[in-house]
Amino acid sequence: MHVGVIGAGALGLMAAWQFARAGHRVTVLEREKEVGGLAVNFTLGGTPLERFYHHIFRSDTRMIRLIHELGLGGKLVWGRPPTALRLKEQTHRFDDAFGVLRFPFLSLADRLRLGLVVAYLKVVNDPARFEPYTAAEWLRRMMGARAYETVWAPQLRGKLGDYADHVSMPWFWARVHDRSAALGYVRGGFGQVFERLAEEVRRLGGVVRTGQTVLWIGLDAGQAAVRSGSGVERFDHLVVTLPTALFLRLAPDLPDPLSPALSRGLAAPRGTQCRDRVGKASPLVVLALDPRSELPLSRPRRAYEFSPGLRLRRAARPLPRQLPAAGASPV
Repeated sequence: MHVGVIGAGALGLMAAWQFARAGHRVTVLEREKEVGGLAVNFTLGGTPLERFYHHIFRSDTRMIRLIHELGLGGKLVWGRPPTALRLKEQTHRFDDAFGVLRFPFLSLADRLRLGLVVAYLKVVNDPARFEPYTAAEWLRRMMGARAYETVWAPQLRGKLGDYADHVSMPWFWARVHDRSAALGYVRGGFGQVFERLAEEVRRLGGVVRTGQTVLWIGLDAGQAAVRSGSGVERFDHLVVTLPTALFLRLAPDLPDPLSPALSRGLAAPRGTQCRDRVGKASPLVVLALDPRSELPLSRPRRAYEFSPGLRLRRAARPLPRQLPAAGASPV
C-alpha cells in the first residue's frame, strides 16, 4: 500500500513513521525546506532556536517516550519556572493554591470559586462534556464574570486576539488538566525530534520530500491524487495534515454544503474522540490535531473520510493502537 502524507510537521511525520514501521510504502510532501512545522529550528549566533517556542509537561508521556525512543532522552531537561500574573503594575505568583488565595484583585468568594473550578478541571478526565461550549461562555458561567474578565480573558485575548471568544472549552480544559509545574525542553530545540523522525522514515524506506508545494488534492480513478510543482502523484491512501482553510482551498471538488461543516468540525470538534484508520473505502483522510497537546503527535482529534465521488463522512471506526502491517486486510 502506498500512503501519501501532506505535511512534515509533528502529525504528518508521526503518521508517516507509523505507516513505515508497519511495512507500507510512504511518501511525505512538505512545502518548506525543512521538516518540523512550527518546531523548525533556525540558527542565531551559532545557537539553534525554534521559530515558535515549545515545551512539554510531565503528563505528555507519549512525547517523552518518543524522545527517548529516538535517542534524544539525554537532551531532555526539566525546569520549574514560576507562573505569575501582572496586573496594575504588580506581579503576583499564580501557580499554586496559595497564590490564588492571595490574589488581591478578586474577592475571597471569587478566589475560592476560581480555585474550585480549576481543581474540577484537573480531576475531570473526559473533555467530551465540555464540547458544546466555548471557553469564554463556560468560564463565565462557572467561575463568574469577574474572575473570567480579570484572570482569563486578558490571557486568551493576548494569545488568540479576535478568536478569543471562539476557542473551544476542551482546548482550555487541556491547558489546565494536562499542565504540570515542571516544563520539559529538548536542548537544541524540538526541531531535532522531527528531524530524527524524518531520518527514521527514510531509514525504513520512506520518502520525505521538502520544497513541494501542493496545488490541488482530489480523487482520480479511485485513488487519492495530489498535484504539485513536480506533477500529479497518486496514492492508495492520502493523509492530509494541513490547516483546515488551506485544505479547503486545495480540494475545490469538496461539496459546497460540506465545506463549512468540515471547517467548523476541525476548528471546534464536537462529539466523542475519533481515531479512524485508513481503510479501503477511504482513499483520502483528513486529520485534525488533538487539542489536548501542545505538540500533538499521534492522536488526531477526529478524522474525515472521502469515499469515491468525494462524499464526506465522519470516520466511524476507532484507530487501533497498532497500524495494520503491510498486506493485512483493513478492518
